[in-house]
Amino acid sequence: MIPTLKDYIKTKSARWYWIIMVLAIATIVVVYAIPENLYPLVYLRYVVVAIFVLYLPGYTLVKTLFPPKMPNKTSKGNIEKTERIALSFGLSLVVVPIVALLLNFTPWGIGLIPVVLCLFVFSLIFASIALIREFQVKLKADSVEPNVSLKMS
Repeated sequence: MIPTLKDYIKTKSARWYWIIMVLAIATIVVVYAIPENLYPLVYLRYVVVAIFVLYLPGYTLVKTLFPPKMPNKTSKGNIEKTERIALSFGLSLVVVPIVALLLNFTPWGIGLIPVVLCLFVFSLIFASIALIREFQVKLKADSVEPNVSLKMS
């Protein structure tokens, strides 16, 4: 049993959180450090940004909405990995245009810096919420003792 969130962050179960944080920070570094005309490194920029835009926002949102080891109301088990991946891509395709639409009405507008920073903050917030929810689900699962009932015939 893991007593605190601080201890849970250091476990293998929270490795996904650190991968997301490293990938998001790496995206910011790659976007601002590699200019658009520096070939062949620009292809690395394209790949990292594609993952950042097309997968991370949706993945963090899916992790927040459906923490592991928590069954849905429509099925008996958890969401499978393939369903998580498909939902991640689909939700990213929904979230990114909404973020861009909201940025359009701000003084910053739709530009490279505001879009990257907003998606970074979005991913950071939802990944943190997902980590907390996952920790709470694991605490709840650890605290529930198996119900053993003996029937006498």
